[in-house]
Amino acid sequence: MSSPAICEGNPAFLSDKPDVERLYDNIQVMIPGLTTDMTTLVIWNTIEDFFQRSTIRREHVYWHMAPGVVRLQFDPYDKDWRVFRFLGYQGPNNVKLTPPGELLDLTHPTPDNDRNGEVILGLKPRNLQVQLPYNIWTLWFETLLAGACYRLYMQPAKPYTDVNMARLQASMYRAGIASARALVQSGNVTDGAPSWRFPYFAAGGHADGSRRG
Repeated sequence: MSSPAICEGNPAFLSDKPDVERLYDNIQVMIPGLTTDMTTLVIWNTIEDFFQRSTIRREHVYWHMAPGVVRLQFDPYDKDWRVFRFLGYQGPNNVKLTPPGELLDLTHPTPDNDRNGEVILGLKPRNLQVQLPYNIWTLWFETLLAGACYRLYMQPAKPYTDVNMARLQASMYRAGIASARALVQSGNVTDGAPSWRFPYFAAGGHADGSRRG
């Protein structure tokens, strides 16, 4: 796990992101007296865990291997986002997918032809400074707050240790993760939407350089 980046300057602030500051303020109100370092740690751990468990940030990528190429590396996805695992694959059968994001063609001898396929990548932010999508803070703010609080309440021998509150917050956090995962698996289609769904492998990007979301 990488360390969260701390905004230089005023030590009372975790970053230059107002949504992160809102999360910080809410935690401080619920559990007064926390240090900035401790609050930073639990916020980052919660955000990273939320993305990994919910798989809410998924990217569909078309990949291409030229003749003689047997290895593709999808991680990091870009300067802000890391791949943590493959969520889907289409293409030749004789391949090995190695977490977090390596695709290896095991064909022997080395193929002298072009190969193409598609993958779904599960992504997580690189650090606390990454600007998260708008929907994370509008739909899942309470989930992130619950996740941070449950981690704090579970810490042993602290003034704020509270096993009962930890269980309550953990239950809320897990329910939020389940809802986020279900929403992304449905293609972000909610009640009142048409019954048809856009094909999952209908749009994407290219592993040889270009991507589209």
